[in-house]
Amino acid sequence: MKKKKLKDLGWANGWAFAEKDYTSLIKKCTDAKHKRNIKYDSRGYEHRVICEECGYIFHYDSSG
Repeated sequence: MKKKKLKDLGWANGWAFAEKDYTSLIKKCTDAKHKRNIKYDSRGYEHRVICEECGYIFHYDSSG
């Protein structure tokens, strides 16, 4: 199976203020129970979420 080129959806923290909100895409992916890969930075705050099936990557920051 050929891998899809991943589309970077940007930072989820800013979607509420952005032109594009990908929440419905992420919900469809979650509902379909796709296996997503989540990577954390060394501090544990920045998260990178990748779904190979849907072909996306996005980031979010859980610091605060």
